[in-house]
Amino acid sequence: MQRLWTTPKYVGHVTEMTGHVPEFGGHDAETAGHDDPKYAAGKRAAAIMSLVHSAKLNGHDPYAYLRDVLERLPTQSASRVEELLPHRWQPQAGTV
Repeated sequence: MQRLWTTPKYVGHVTEMTGHVPEFGGHDAETAGHDDPKYAAGKRAAAIMSLVHSAKLNGHDPYAYLRDVLERLPTQSASRVEELLPHRWQPQAGTV
């Protein structure tokens, strides 16, 4: 899931046209931890990006991981929610 603006070809084009490398995440990264409700989307995005990256680091397909976790979360007991973290997650038989 590679976004257009992060591809090396696009970065190279922008650098060539403007003379500088574009900065990604500037304002969003600065405001992600802000207490103002209008910045809540930044916090949610950071949480999802963290889960995706952690899933990758643990050798999981991020799509399969998130799909399975989101399907299991409503019925998962609070005492067993840690089983859904990327470093402990095991796909349910027949789902992945």
